[in-house]
Amino acid sequence: EFALLLDDEIDHLEFKLSESYPNSRILNSIKTIIGSFSNAIYFVFDDESELFRSKVCPVISAELEKRKIKLLLKSEFYQLENNEQKDINTRFDSLLKNLGEEKLFILSSVEEFRLLLPEMASYRKVGFKFINPSLIEN
Repeated sequence: EFALLLDDEIDHLEFKLSESYPNSRILNSIKTIIGSFSNAIYFVFDDESELFRSKVCPVISAELEKRKIKLLLKSEFYQLENNEQKDINTRFDSLLKNLGEEKLFILSSVEEFRLLLPEMASYRKVGFKFINPSLIEN
C-alpha cells in the first residue's frame, strides 16, 4: 500500500499542478494523477509547499473529496527524512525506543521503507505493531 505526495516537486507535464494553469487544466491533471495512481490509499498534501498555499489547492481538494479520496496533510506524519548524519535505522530505532504507548504515523519514501523492513521485523518480535495505511482510522 502507498500514499501519494502532492507537492512542488511534480515535474511530469501530465501531472503538473500550477497556479498559472486554468481550472480545466488542473482538473485534467488531477484526473490523470488519480488514474495513474488509482491504488493510492491516501493523497498527502505537503502543507508547506507553494502548491498548498496556491489558489488551486481548494480546487484540488474539492476534486479529491468529490471522488471520496482521503486527503491528509504531510505535517500529520513523522518523517524519517535523513537530514542529519544519523542513518535511517538509527533514527527509527531511537524513535521507537522513546515512543511509549503512543501511536505514530510515519511518512517515508519507498527506499527508506525498504531499508527499515529488517528493523521493523525485529520490533514486531518484541510486540510492536505496524499496520497498513488502509487500516488507519481518521
